[in-house]
Amino acid sequence: MKYTILAAFAASTLAATAAQVAVNGDIVGTTTVGSGDFWQSNGTTTTIKNGGTLAITNPSWETIVQHNAAGTSTIIVETGGTFDFSNATGNGTRMFLGNANGGANAILTLDGGTLNGATLTEFVIGRENASGTFNINGGTATVGNLDVRNGTVNFGENSTGALTVTGWDTSNFEAL
Repeated sequence: MKYTILAAFAASTLAATAAQVAVNGDIVGTTTVGSGDFWQSNGTTTTIKNGGTLAITNPSWETIVQHNAAGTSTIIVETGGTFDFSNATGNGTRMFLGNANGGANAILTLDGGTLNGATLTEFVIGRENASGTFNINGGTATVGNLDVRNGTVNFGENSTGALTVTGWDTSNFEAL
C-alpha cells in the first residue's frame, strides 16, 4: 500500500495522541481511519482502486479534503472501490469537501465506485471560503445531510451514477 501514518502531534483542539493518517496514491486494500486518528488532505490525489476501501470509523477530527491551504486535493473512487462511512460515529459523521480557505479546492469523483455516506450528519461541499466539486460519473453515492455551499454536484454527460440523499439540513447553509 502507498500510504503513510505520520507521527503523533499535539494541538489545542486534538488530543496529543491523535495521529494524522496521510493517504495519497492508490488504495488497493483497506485503509481505516479510526479512533485516535484523523485524515485531512492537502494537495494530494488519492485513488481508491477496484477492491480498495477507505473506511472512516471514529476519528478524532472530521474528514477534510483540502483543509485551510491554497491548492487542490482530489479523491477518485474507481469501479469496485469504496469510500466508506457506514460504521462512522462521532466526528466520523462529518466530511468537508474544501474547507476554510479561499484558495482551497477539493474534488471528489465517483467513477463507478461506491460512497457509503448515509451516516454523514454533515457532507459539506465548499465550506467557509473554500470550494468543492462532487463529480458523479458512475457508481452509487448515498449521503446523509448534504450541504452544498460554495460548490457543485455534477453528473457527467454520460453518467450512469446515482445519488441518494437521506436528509437535508438547511440550518447549516451559509447562504441560500
